[in-house]
Amino acid sequence: MSNFLNYKLSSELKEIGFNQITRFGNEASLYNKEGKHVFYANYGFMYSGLNDGYIYAPLMQEVFKFFRDIHGLYVHSIPEFYYTGINFNWQILWYLPRKEWIAHNCNDGTFLYGDNGEYPTQEAADTAMIEKMIEIVKKKKIVNLVNSLKR
Repeated sequence: MSNFLNYKLSSELKEIGFNQITRFGNEASLYNKEGKHVFYANYGFMYSGLNDGYIYAPLMQEVFKFFRDIHGLYVHSIPEFYYTGINFNWQILWYLPRKEWIAHNCNDGTFLYGDNGEYPTQEAADTAMIEKMIEIVKKKKIVNLVNSLKR
């Protein structure tokens, strides 16, 4: 499996504000309009802007850093060992200030979303974790919008 996030999730990340170019020397990692992963030389140096249909194709670790640094979501995956093999599970932790997440009936404090699913590979667990973080950020944006309209 690739270390790059897939096209579908990269598109969803763009919707919630991810705009970081993954560079390898002077080449940028992108998806074209058809969803094909390409490397574009000098993208962002000599040419910039994604209005031609390209979107960034980030590495998984860049996505985790984005959620941690921008949205305060901390993640880790956990191997679970069985006599038949290994499965993976994951957790997302975050701090919820009362004023931002009051719609969830929570007090201030650290909160956890723990997945109860088991995934056959680390990559499958990571993908599911990213899907959930995108969902959390989208819900948070809706809650913040509703709260701002109430003022």
